[in-house]
Amino acid sequence: MMQNTSDGWRQPLWLLLWLLLLSFSSAPTLATDISLSITVSPTPAILNKSLTYTVRVFPIRTTEPSIPNSSPPTNPTEDSSTISEVVLTYGLPPSFLLISATSSNRGTCQSNGVLECQLGTITGAVTVTIVVTPTMTGTINSYFSVNGLADKGKKVTKLTEPTSITVNKPTPVQVSFSETTYLADESQGTLKITVTRNGDSDRAVFVDYISRDGTAQGGQDYEPVQGTLSWPEGDTTPKSFEIKLLDDLMKEEEETILLELSNPQEATLGQGQAQVLLKDTKVTGEVGFKPQTYLVNESAGTVVIKVGRTGGRDGALSVNYTTTDSSAVAGKDYVTTSGILTWGSGEEGEQEISVKLLNDELPEPTETFSLTLSNPTNRGTLSPNQEVATVTIQNDNRQYDAAQLLSEVARNPVQRAIATTLGHLCQTEPTGPDLQQQCLALLTQVRDQPLAVAKALQQIAPEEFTAQGRLSIEAASRQVHNLHSRLLALRSGAVGLLNVEQLQLEVQGQTVPLPSDLDFRLRGQPLTNQAGTPLTSGTAHALAMNKLGIFINGHLGFGDKQTTDRETGFDFNTLGLTAGIDYRVSDTVILGVALGYHQGEAELSEESGGIDSQGLNLAVYGTFYRPQQFFIDVLYGYGLHWYDNTRNIVYALGETQVNQIAHSETDADDQIFSLSAGYHFHFRNLTVTPTLRMDNLSFGLDEFQETFASATAPGSGLGLAIDSQTVKSLTVALGSQLSLELKQPSGVIWLPQLQVEWIQESQNKQRSLTGRFLADPSGERFTLLTDEPDTSYAKLGMGLIVQFNDSTSALVNYETLWGLREMTNQSLMGSVRLEF
Repeated sequence: MMQNTSDGWRQPLWLLLWLLLLSFSSAPTLATDISLSITVSPTPAILNKSLTYTVRVFPIRTTEPSIPNSSPPTNPTEDSSTISEVVLTYGLPPSFLLISATSSNRGTCQSNGVLECQLGTITGAVTVTIVVTPTMTGTINSYFSVNGLADKGKKVTKLTEPTSITVNKPTPVQVSFSETTYLADESQGTLKITVTRNGDSDRAVFVDYISRDGTAQGGQDYEPVQGTLSWPEGDTTPKSFEIKLLDDLMKEEEETILLELSNPQEATLGQGQAQVLLKDTKVTGEVGFKPQTYLVNESAGTVVIKVGRTGGRDGALSVNYTTTDSSAVAGKDYVTTSGILTWGSGEEGEQEISVKLLNDELPEPTETFSLTLSNPTNRGTLSPNQEVATVTIQNDNRQYDAAQLLSEVARNPVQRAIATTLGHLCQTEPTGPDLQQQCLALLTQVRDQPLAVAKALQQIAPEEFTAQGRLSIEAASRQVHNLHSRLLALRSGAVGLLNVEQLQLEVQGQTVPLPSDLDFRLRGQPLTNQAGTPLTSGTAHALAMNKLGIFINGHLGFGDKQTTDRETGFDFNTLGLTAGIDYRVSDTVILGVALGYHQGEAELSEESGGIDSQGLNLAVYGTFYRPQQFFIDVLYGYGLHWYDNTRNIVYALGETQVNQIAHSETDADDQIFSLSAGYHFHFRNLTVTPTLRMDNLSFGLDEFQETFASATAPGSGLGLAIDSQTVKSLTVALGSQLSLELKQPSGVIWLPQLQVEWIQESQNKQRSLTGRFLADPSGERFTLLTDEPDTSYAKLGMGLIVQFNDSTSALVNYETLWGLREMTNQSLMGSVRLEF
């Protein structure tokens, strides 16, 4: 029984031992493998800049089961095991240019589309550095693999996933002057000019600089310079150059030196132009009364007169002053005062002279006396027209501010501007007697008839003359339009007007075929370099005609301007004629000259008067075009204008009745430059032409004075002198033109057209109309601001060109402007052209 029991437990024990041995026999063993890691710099990569791949190849030890076909190796760890015949392979992308490939163990690398690096036997990590240059932007994938022989000649291989890198364009680098204006004094000797570099530091940058004469002259005020500034790669610090300044010890105005950057390499220009503002040195300066007129009540006790030193502060400066009687008498109305004013070296600014006033408490008219400066020392001068100051003493009963009283009843900016000027004049007796009378009439009725005073101020104000600026732009723009219409007609005579399909010519009894390409059209005169059968001399002569052309254009314009707080409204109509002659220089170039005549009339609202104008304009123009493709038009014109103005001044204030007609004449001139271009898109017989046009108008109106038919009637002192005016306009028009070619059985070709433009104005700003009263010897000026002009608006045009034959055509066109505030503008234009 015991024996059987022992055998029973021994059998499970042997089974347990057998399983334990089996588990030890299948335990994992260590194996040698190979791996690699990759880093890329920089990220992202920069186009045409070096990109570095750092590939680290190293052996690893992995654990693997001893039983075949079991799970793959696990837990790889870097090791110093030996792997022989190691080869690193890199699939070089087509957009990468290989610069270099080196290994830390002096292995050799060769490339033939694929880079192979023979690393030999490695016992530790080996680093391979690959430098490439990307030649295109985008995301680029790279592939790496490494293989070698490990334990017992076993081949080991490692293939990486695609290594992606993004290639971007280089960040822009910009070079600029650090200032737009550099201030300098002649006496400082040199001036340092700084140029900055902004953007990445990943490249070397170069830029040229040069100085040019402004109002300063090289060799006299400064020594000209030019050169090149450079920044090496990695350097973004500002660079500078110096200009030597020359002190000529002459008293002169401020002068300028112009600076320019050019030819940037690996960079763009920012602020590429600047100027140096040179101030004169060693100038004693000048002295003068500031201001020159003073208005004071005799009860004030004293009047303080200010004298200022300006224009220089080198050295001490002294000047004498003394009072002089006029209608005011020393000892009765004021105390005689004289003395010397002195400024030390380096001192500027104002000093004061106090004159004691004597209040006699007697009713008396307004009186005046003057102060005079003389004998400035140390090369000092007296300021022009500032050596005499006039003091006006008012009686005690004039304790009001006339300008303020009149301004309080004014209803708009125009009335307030005239109220301010008249208010000042009303309190200075030297004005003419009629003007003084009108001032008194206004002041005495301020309380009782404020609306009548406001109307009188409106009648006195010359805001009607602001219409001259609008009429000048209207006249100039019409001349531009006439000439562009001519160029349009010329191109119409050269684009799609005569189809030569199935056309033959009979010359000297022989039939001469013309080219019959379905897409070829004879446009105006035949092209001189056609392929095909050569023409005889007689034929060539015939086809060489139609080079010389004459034309006449006419237009009618009309519209109106509504009255605003700043401008009087008006209705206007204009008539313009333009005649000219042009010559086809070649199949793509036409040049011409034209003379234009303009006549306009503006009738002012509320029977305020009128403006008649006439003008002549001489212009040269040209067009460069390719049929069915594009055109570029350019023209320049210079014109003269004559204006005949009438202004009605009618108002009643108490017993004062004014009914005057002021007449004036003035001249003006203008310059016109226009540049336009367009490109034709053809859809069978429909042509769509996007256009871009720039018009630059400059208009100068001479100063003028008014006269009255009656120099003694009430209001004769209200005549005005209007200062010269300048009107500038720079418009850019973006639009499109549609033209449909309709051939008639008679051979006549009709070209209806539709044109739409969006116009942007950039220079025609709010203007100032300035002037003075002729009866005011002080010359105090008023300023009237015009309405803000429209800066953007649209133009719609519809027209028809009729081509009767190769040399005769006619054009009619209607245009209107949309989007103008308080103004309408329409025109009708016709044209006839003949070619010879």
